[in-house]
Amino acid sequence: MREFLVFLMIGLVVFFGVGEWRGWYLGVPAQTPMFIYKKDHVALATRRTINTEHLPFEVSGKVQRGNVKLEVLYELTASFQNRTKGAPERSLFEQVYTKGQTIAINERFEAGKGIYRVRLTFSDATGLFSLKLPTSSQL
Repeated sequence: MREFLVFLMIGLVVFFGVGEWRGWYLGVPAQTPMFIYKKDHVALATRRTINTEHLPFEVSGKVQRGNVKLEVLYELTASFQNRTKGAPERSLFEQVYTKGQTIAINERFEAGKGIYRVRLTFSDATGLFSLKLPTSSQL
């Protein structure tokens, strides 16, 4: 039991040491909650809509330190089957959240069939964030 406690203490020291030195980012956007501690990072989730012309999404969390920039981008893809041209990526939504602000967004973007990207840009940020998107099979 003593060896296990020593191992736990060493693990905690390493965890906090690395956290103070480089920061931590744990999680996968749209699959698990994202925990970020004193880190610069870009989290990106992409969904391609084929059967529907809209993308519902939900983002929640509280910025405890730093800044979080939330962007929703849309790109119309070219299709040789339908003989349609693609269009360059454009921004549908952009908002910056700072220390102490709560992110609570439940939106639905209707830009048409194509590729939607939800990008969270963390700048020296700390917090626990959740991004919920429908699965690719639902779109």
